[in-house]
Amino acid sequence: MNFFDLIATCFTNLYQRKVRTLLTVLGVIIGTMSIVLMIALGEGSSRTFIEEVSKSSDLTKIEVYQSYSSDPNASGKLNDDSVKTFESMENVRAVIPSAQVSLYIENAKYIAELYVKAVPLDKIKDFYSDKLEWGNIIKSNEPNIYLGKSMTEWGFFINQPGKELWSMPQATDVKLENEKFTVHFGNYYLYNSEENGLDPSVIIPKGKDGIIAGQFEETGGELDYSGFIDMSVVERFVRENKAFAQA
Repeated sequence: MNFFDLIATCFTNLYQRKVRTLLTVLGVIIGTMSIVLMIALGEGSSRTFIEEVSKSSDLTKIEVYQSYSSDPNASGKLNDDSVKTFESMENVRAVIPSAQVSLYIENAKYIAELYVKAVPLDKIKDFYSDKLEWGNIIKSNEPNIYLGKSMTEWGFFINQPGKELWSMPQATDVKLENEKFTVHFGNYYLYNSEENGLDPSVIIPKGKDGIIAGQFEETGGELDYSGFIDMSVVERFVRENKAFAQA
């Protein structure tokens, strides 16, 4: 039996067993397609994950905190000299000093307690301007506040005079674009409770006129829960109200 006879016999046998042949071919095709599909999905998911992670600024951001020690000779304080030192380091794009600030804001419609970062707005402009849903990051002498999406969705209440903050209904579908507020530095109870823990001689300052000057789009990251106010505004408030700030 020569080679051509073998080929003819093979095709004859395959033809005589059409169902078995068809099922075998289908099994090979489906198995091959499944393997290719799984590899493609895995590779695609991996690339998508890497692309999404690479967009996050958290990969290139380092937060430095001051170390507190009972040793009077301990070094490591964060001050203007520290900022200059960090700025002189190779591959450092920007150094942004910040301080956590508590704010209590209110107007005729809304009331809120906010924990925001006091930062130099001119330094964060390049990093966050393209993430704004509305508004513009502009340095101002007034308390311009910029908030993440989650802070605006969950942090505001319907202002109902005569009620405690915790008993006011939560505001939904909040519209804050250029909404004007009276801004108080400190929490709600400092201004609305006789038992606020302050010495009676400490003068409680009046609120400042300010606005919600911008809202960041939803990012799924830390920015959604962040708020910013200009550092110079906070520093001026502290200078003008030293006793209150120290208390």
